[in-house]
Amino acid sequence: MPSICSVLFLFVHVWALLCISLSVNGSELRFAAVDVGQPYGYKDESGVEKGILRDILKHLADDLPLPSSVSLLPYKRMLHGLDSGEYDCSAFFNSPKRNEKYHQIALITKKPVVIISMMNNDKKGMTVPSKLTDFEGKVVGVIRSAHYDKSFDDNKKILKRELDNYQQAINLVRQNRLDALIGPQEIIKDVFPKSGIPFLLKTNQIWLQCSRHSLRLKKNGVLNLIKTAEQRLHHKDESKDVITKIHRRYLKNYSRP
Repeated sequence: MPSICSVLFLFVHVWALLCISLSVNGSELRFAAVDVGQPYGYKDESGVEKGILRDILKHLADDLPLPSSVSLLPYKRMLHGLDSGEYDCSAFFNSPKRNEKYHQIALITKKPVVIISMMNNDKKGMTVPSKLTDFEGKVVGVIRSAHYDKSFDDNKKILKRELDNYQQAINLVRQNRLDALIGPQEIIKDVFPKSGIPFLLKTNQIWLQCSRHSLRLKKNGVLNLIKTAEQRLHHKDESKDVITKIHRRYLKNYSRP
């Protein structure tokens, strides 16, 4: 029969292991990549998480001297995770409202947003667009839950068809089932290098934004470690610039804005 001392020792040992486990799990930084579809955040046919923004966050997380993980989440789930403190950081478009709501760590990259109409849509009355109102009465493919610019979002005369991801939108344009498509210029340029007629709507900025409610980020020095790791993503030499190299994994015609 085990002695009281041996039982007590076993109890203390198990309790110590449990405390260590909880401490490690609780200190793991959690990054959230947005599941917006190819090429930014998606799962391939084998279920492997991939994408430009996902890979950028993964590179940053792996560069930190702290336990870190990256999860692929729907856009609204990502926002809820940051707002609740369940997740720590993500990379997405900033805005004046988000500047106040989240820690703005650093600008990751700029994304010119364009609207493209196809040349073979001229028979439907689409001419070379020179202003936003040229798209009024036309069906423009938009990504579900995405916000591009107030002037576009609030224009009710532009007929917006919500789509799940950019690949679906590109397929519909190729099938001549959309009059136009709105999205990042880099995707438009990569898929339609010659046949598209782009209209520049605005240039958005993707920032690394972090939760103000995460207890992990309140630990001394953690935010500074994240800022330092983000700075290492950038380099004047494009051949050494992590952001550029990751983009070119997915977009052969990518050029740094």
